[in-house]
Amino acid sequence: MGDVISLRQFFDNTDEQEHTGRGRVCTRRGSPYLYVDFHHAGHRVCLSTGRPDTPENEREVRAWLDRVLLGLEAGAISFEDAIPGAPQALKEAIARSEGRQMPPADPSQVTLGAYTEKWRRQILARDPSLSKQRDYERILEDRVLPYWKDRVFREINGVEVKKFVLQMVHERGPKKGELLSGSRIRNVLTVLRHVWTDACEENGWDLRDPFEYLRRQRHTRLIPKKAQSSPQVFRFEEWQRLLASMDRWYRPIAEFMMLTGCIASEVAGLRWSDIEQDKILVQNSIVGDLEKGSLKTAYRARAIPLTAAIRRQLDLVRGRSRGKYPFRMRSGRAFESDNFRKNAWARAIRRAGLPARVPYAVRHTFAAWSLTAGMHPERLVRLMGHGSKKMIYEVYGRYVEGLESDAGMIRDYFGKDFLGLEKRHTPDCLIPPAAPRACDSGCDRGGYRKSK
Repeated sequence: MGDVISLRQFFDNTDEQEHTGRGRVCTRRGSPYLYVDFHHAGHRVCLSTGRPDTPENEREVRAWLDRVLLGLEAGAISFEDAIPGAPQALKEAIARSEGRQMPPADPSQVTLGAYTEKWRRQILARDPSLSKQRDYERILEDRVLPYWKDRVFREINGVEVKKFVLQMVHERGPKKGELLSGSRIRNVLTVLRHVWTDACEENGWDLRDPFEYLRRQRHTRLIPKKAQSSPQVFRFEEWQRLLASMDRWYRPIAEFMMLTGCIASEVAGLRWSDIEQDKILVQNSIVGDLEKGSLKTAYRARAIPLTAAIRRQLDLVRGRSRGKYPFRMRSGRAFESDNFRKNAWARAIRRAGLPARVPYAVRHTFAAWSLTAGMHPERLVRLMGHGSKKMIYEVYGRYVEGLESDAGMIRDYFGKDFLGLEKRHTPDCLIPPAAPRACDSGCDRGGYRKSK
């Protein structure tokens, strides 16, 4: 291939009347614009000119196409120079066919929408986490692309990202017009930052980091901080009231969650094959219609002793279960954690007259009740699927206070085999103030609050 000259220089030196006899200028059904359609380097090129279908425009586009095709045949111009507005993927494919390396893309010409199309296919689609793929796709479609799709990377700066944050509001419902929660805004910015960072790395762009600008200028104050609140725990009487108010079909599911500490997605993913003679293997989860085949962390894969109380709940669902999953919706479909939360759970909470809580509160309650019943924190760490004792000592330990009067009922609810043969452990917060002492696990140093 000869030396590549500038497109303007080539066109200025080309006879406009010279005709290649290749390619065509045409229209497409439903579009008012003219299109060019030709083949180059083994690839078909069919692109809109953006010019209306008129005889004058057709003559001008035909002359332009002839000049382009002559230049491509002579090697005087490259395809990306001749048609800079062509899709990036097409330009890269033609460059590979011609045995050339694409020159670095110009951040003043590449739009975020164009790059994201390739990024989804080459990077996001290969991520091992299917749930991450789904979440990122939803954020891209709902928030990132509507705002940034037609903007070039050179325009993505700290001030523009700040404006982006300020327009992220609820679009419907009682909070319409209010800024999204801090966690949702941060999730959106995480996706935008991944696309921006990968584009800069791939193309060698030395652009100022707009996200560092936000941090440096403390503009993150625009993003609401997550309210610090202790997860809620049911008192025993509240739990009984909730069960009495719940659709009978879903009571065994709710009780299974309380007796095991499993969250709704783990309940959905539980298979009959995971239930052995003396234990339940928690090793799968389903979120929405996506079976993840793994849990939140490696520690979440755990074995839960199969107590008599748990067996009773499984016996209740055995007769109505079809297939490999014990728990199903009343309709017969596989158990859906979102559907359960929005319908059966929410209705029971309202009927019971309880403050709004989510099903995840059952997991917190299981931990607090286990400590109240006398379970050793070391064993609770394993049952909960935590990586260390930090959560037990610093978080769940705070919940034990106030449950002392429920201890006997909680032990009866879990059953005599819940603690097994282990020596009953008395949390420090349950020791009468008149006779203080430290428990053998050192929980007086670990975060339990003393009873006053």
